[in-house]
Amino acid sequence: MLESLSAFWAEYGTLLLEGTRDTLIMVGLSTVFAYLIGLPLGVLLSITQPHGIWPHKWFNRVLGWIINVGRSLPFIILMIAIMDFTKLIVGTKMGVPGAIVPLVVSAAPFIARMVETSLAEVDAGVVEAAQSMGASRLQIVWKVYLPEAVPSLILGASISIITILGYTAIAGAVGLISDITQQERLERTRREYVSNVSHELRTPLTAVRALVEPLKDGMVTTEDARMRYYDIILREVMRLSRLINDQLELSRLQSGTIPIEKTRVALDDLVYDVCDRYANIAIERGLELKVLTDFSDCPAVWANADRVE
Repeated sequence: MLESLSAFWAEYGTLLLEGTRDTLIMVGLSTVFAYLIGLPLGVLLSITQPHGIWPHKWFNRVLGWIINVGRSLPFIILMIAIMDFTKLIVGTKMGVPGAIVPLVVSAAPFIARMVETSLAEVDAGVVEAAQSMGASRLQIVWKVYLPEAVPSLILGASISIITILGYTAIAGAVGLISDITQQERLERTRREYVSNVSHELRTPLTAVRALVEPLKDGMVTTEDARMRYYDIILREVMRLSRLINDQLELSRLQSGTIPIEKTRVALDDLVYDVCDRYANIAIERGLELKVLTDFSDCPAVWANADRVE
């Protein structure tokens, strides 16, 4: 028995400690921030009732309706619905910071109702006595309502903490869904990248084939023409090498960026190289490939020649 417990702790002990720490952080911070929002809301709900010390019928109804809507939303739906708001506040949708914001938003209306219920238990005679002695509304709240309701507020805090603790389990489930969604998006991006690379690989291979076949068949008779063909083949082989190296940068897709090295590119050289490279392919298909525009006066551009081709 002890050996099994030791083996279990050796394998999962660190994970359990990290999970316990994260849970305590989520519950603690969420409770504090939820009370910072829920306590004033609960006080407003109590004092704006028709029999309260600051009656405002329509304000109480509107505030009560908003709080009821917040309480009625299932936590998992609320958490998914405000993911963009969560990222705006804490900079991430994942992890402990990403769980605290929806926990606060979900717990604050619940705490507001708990506070309202606690303040309703305060003896009305004590409040009337404070009013008869000329106490202001703020003094009544701070020196009568809240001190008299402390036992009930403590009980409500215990219930709120237990509720938030239950929400943290759902927060972990949503975090898992978000992580799977992100992995699926990354995998789709990788597939698209591999498809694009395959297309890029076919282009220089087609050009090399179109140049090698005339050389093999003896159709290129002059030494200058053969050297020109060899130069083009060399450039295409170097391009293939660079494309293969680009595949090694696939892991950089996780950061959302693929670096592109840029240099000064002369447009006239680029256009004539492409024309020479695919002239034989055009001839095989009964076409004639010519450059009709003079690019010699065009300024050099800052680009990646391989990507432009």
